[in-house]
Amino acid sequence: HRKSIDLDFFGIFPDDSFENIFKSLQSLGKAEVMKRSKSILVFSINGVKVDFVDYSHYHWISSPIQEEGILMASDKDISAMKISAITGRGTKKDFWDLYYLLENYSLKDILKMYGQKYPDGSEYLALKSLIYFNDADENEDPSPTHKVKWDQIKDRIRSEHKEYMDNLNL
Repeated sequence: HRKSIDLDFFGIFPDDSFENIFKSLQSLGKAEVMKRSKSILVFSINGVKVDFVDYSHYHWISSPIQEEGILMASDKDISAMKISAITGRGTKKDFWDLYYLLENYSLKDILKMYGQKYPDGSEYLALKSLIYFNDADENEDPSPTHKVKWDQIKDRIRSEHKEYMDNLNL
């Protein structure tokens, strides 16, 4: 549904893995360290941003999918991670991804997955973030592979949000 601009790898990385990862990436081309902390390593490889995120504090809510020898997060895990990303940064590409995830899951189901994956996460903050588009409005549109407009994405998410809120038993 859109061309990705970066690569994200989630896993359990031993403390001494930085040097091995960096050496491996250097074999692919010009590798630069952009950020290094206890839980994340961010590199640029030939101008492509590549993140390695220590995921030892979180569990997978569904078994990873294996394609061509590569383990990838399931749609359920990606759905939960998108809510977390929207809550944390709210970029246009995250809303864009959520729009397509809503073709397979209701917002109620996605928020349930978010709660399973991030038990310390705030559903209240997630719900507020889901309809706050001001920052994302300033982002460039991702390179879409389908003809959907930003206003359609916001309208769909607002509609799903309203339906969810209308069905809450308060």
